[in-house]
Amino acid sequence: DTSEIIRSQILGMLDIWAQHLRGPGCYEGDIVVYTNDSAVSHPLLETVPFSRECEDVKEMFMQRIKNYDVVEPEKYDSILNLDLDILAVSDIAELFVQDDSLSAATSQMKTSHPRHAGHFMNPVKRWYSQRFDPCGSKLGVNCCAFSCSGSKWHFNMHEWCGVIDDLGGVKAKLPLYDQTTLNYALLEDRFAIKRYPQSWIQHSNWSRTQSVKLWHFPTPNRLQVMQEFSLV
Repeated sequence: DTSEIIRSQILGMLDIWAQHLRGPGCYEGDIVVYTNDSAVSHPLLETVPFSRECEDVKEMFMQRIKNYDVVEPEKYDSILNLDLDILAVSDIAELFVQDDSLSAATSQMKTSHPRHAGHFMNPVKRWYSQRFDPCGSKLGVNCCAFSCSGSKWHFNMHEWCGVIDDLGGVKAKLPLYDQTTLNYALLEDRFAIKRYPQSWIQHSNWSRTQSVKLWHFPTPNRLQVMQEFSLV
């Protein structure tokens, strides 16, 4: 059964993900996973159910942003959202944002790349933006890791949802779904968005440099690669 295979892979990723947060990541706070699958559980974390269904994986990426209201931000001074295809490899304390912004991983592509905000531009405008725009010419943001303070969670996430709605809603056919919308928000200055230092999160060529905090594995065989690079 395909769903059982996928569930097994997710549980495998969840296990190694949680162990690295508690181990190399030096994190002792709450780890909460929001899921519509009652079979998802792990002794190192809390699972919170929600009932919203997604028609496909593409919609899932959008709905995870739209589901921001299931988080209880008043419990926390800062909230960090991490994809499951991530391993914490050193202390992650600095990833927790305390100011009014939403901080996200630095992308390997420019803000105006065709898979980012450049998706909404004609070729001439995109060419110009990638070379001369103060924001569009810089590397964009990647949604594999993002954080904001508990006091600004509802405001920042509500603003992000507004951008998603403006760009066609959760069913919009966008290259990188939520990531495309966040880069559009960054380019258009819709709300305060910052990039983590590029050296903190590696998306490829994974190595334990002095400043790296997270390894992100955007590969087809995520679980296998995470197991190969595991530090626990």
